Amino acid sequence: MNDLSMQLSALLDGELSTAEAEALQQKMQADPALQAEYDRLVSANNLALAEFAAMLEQSLPLALARTVSQAPLAVPANMPRAPRPWLQIAAALALAVLTGTGGYMAGQRQGAVQLAAADWVAEVATYHKVYAAQGRHLVEVPASESEHLVSWLSKETGVPFTIPDLSAQGLTFEGGRLLVAAGQPVGQLMYRDASGAVIALCFIASDKPASETVRRDLDGFDALIWGKPGARFIVIGPKGDDRLPEVARIGQNI
Repeated sequence: MNDLSMQLSALLDGELSTAEAEALQQKMQADPALQAEYDRLVSANNLALAEFAAMLEQSLPLALARTVSQAPLAVPANMPRAPRPWLQIAAALALAVLTGTGGYMAGQRQGAVQLAAADWVAEVATYHKVYAAQGRHLVEVPASESEHLVSWLSKETGVPFTIPDLSAQGLTFEGGRLLVAAGQPVGQLMYRDASGAVIALCFIASDKPASETVRRDLDGFDALIWGKPGARFIVIGPKGDDRLPEVARIGQNI
């Protein structure tokens, strides 16, 4: 793996400094091949996360459990950098063995196995950290194609919605994209203000009962999370942004 590929992987994992991330993004804007490589890395990461979530729903074969339990968990210092989801998969398998495979094979994600399960809220925060730093590649479908975006994301996520107007909050709708978290499609609507700050409204289908709005600190961002019949929602943006409660209030009516 060359240095640029390692930097792209580090960017995806949020491990670059602000200056390093901006420099790399400028290189991508000037080099379509480099941008394409990064896009492939993002796609592979999303696929791995989906496969990981699906794996947690499956039985763990006894032979595989024995193999994992006998394998060393230490990673050699000279091992090439690997995309994070594959390390998560290995850790999940090891945890499944250490906590007993009986409940896991019966489909019960309890104890440490639950800790290994994909947290869609945390995954959305990881996505936001990557995409909020983008310039021309902030969204997959631009605001000029809003009608298509609503039709597409509603169909893919199973969550009907309308695009909220947040101009009174100084936010311009830029467009949206489809994410994958906890093995499910997630819709993401992106807004940006005059200073370049990005706020995202994300949603996922859910059969859990409606819930009150709660605030969380997610990887350096502020987030407000709530639910209504059939869906869960997140508004995520810069730490300390006092517009988030109003955005969440408006978002509850989409």
